[in-house]
Amino acid sequence: MRAIAKASGLNYVCLSHITRGANKATHHATIRSLKKLPTTPPSHIGYTPAWPYERRLQSLQAAGYSAAKLAEISGLSRALICKITLNRADWVSPETAKKVTAMWENLATKPVIGPPTKTATRRLWETPMMWDDIDDPNEQHPEPRTLIQLTKRELGFAESILDYYENKPWPLKRQRRTFRRLVESGHTTSPTLRLIYREYTRVMTERSREARKRKTIGQAA
Repeated sequence: MRAIAKASGLNYVCLSHITRGANKATHHATIRSLKKLPTTPPSHIGYTPAWPYERRLQSLQAAGYSAAKLAEISGLSRALICKITLNRADWVSPETAKKVTAMWENLATKPVIGPPTKTATRRLWETPMMWDDIDDPNEQHPEPRTLIQLTKRELGFAESILDYYENKPWPLKRQRRTFRRLVESGHTTSPTLRLIYREYTRVMTERSREARKRKTIGQAA
């Protein structure tokens, strides 16, 4: 149960209530968090959830370290650093976890080296010293309801998602209103921003699959 709480970012007590049937209804945000959990174990034994290392990398960017600098210090690739930092990795290898942890423990107590990166500034990431317990899934920076300004690229992602679902049923009814509202305002919360990236990737995969299917049908005709 605690492993599920850590992987999903949900409160342990909340999960306990759900499993015992104590709750008659479940919030849509809780459902989304649970649906993000992988239904199969990581492809390699020993892999670990990425979110604690995502937090560490985000906090170091808030302390002024660029993705390139973090890659140089850790010995990991810049692409992998970005993938973890931007919540695009669900699992990390033991070697990656060890390198990120060692780097964070070395840098976390040192003074910031400069202003936060642009991404850290926009997403309101906090420096290492602002965390009471960076491994506590219930502690979150920024707070889930804090509004973050979207980039033009992210707005484009949201518009693409809206366009894809124009004549299709949405996975959750409230998502349509959420996406329309954020496109109009240009702001959203951190959990919804993560949802945008994940849903956009899924939509692009579905569009590619549909295009291949149409091509196959056309060739058969």
